[in-house]
Amino acid sequence: MINVLFSGNEKVFDGVLTCLLSMYKRTTTKEPIRAYILTMDISRIKPAYVPISDEQISFLDDVAKSYNKGNQIVKIDVGDMYAKEFAYCPNEMAYCSPTHYLDYSLILFQKYQIRFSISMLMCCSIEIFESYTISI
Repeated sequence: MINVLFSGNEKVFDGVLTCLLSMYKRTTTKEPIRAYILTMDISRIKPAYVPISDEQISFLDDVAKSYNKGNQIVKIDVGDMYAKEFAYCPNEMAYCSPTHYLDYSLILFQKYQIRFSISMLMCCSIEIFESYTISI
């Protein structure tokens, strides 16, 4: 299983779909791809900061499975962690803080020992298996 990580609110849906399609169409690997999507609702800061919806996740999962039945999309809501670790801190209103928190959440997931590839590498012309095995 190849694990890939995305993070963001519902506005990243089109980019995630484009990236996944690029991976599915440009790779020759038969190994299934599991895409984790970290998201959260912090619309109290800005109304547009809503999580990727379950309907969007379902659509992405259907697309994924159309290329390989073993492919999977997993939504992980990190809103509770955000509320506990970062909400109402002095830097919360900085334009990039909520987005960077989603990236920081990856550190919190190390306990799962999931090896993630960097999604930007996956969208390049590098073969997916080759980029998955690069040690950064």
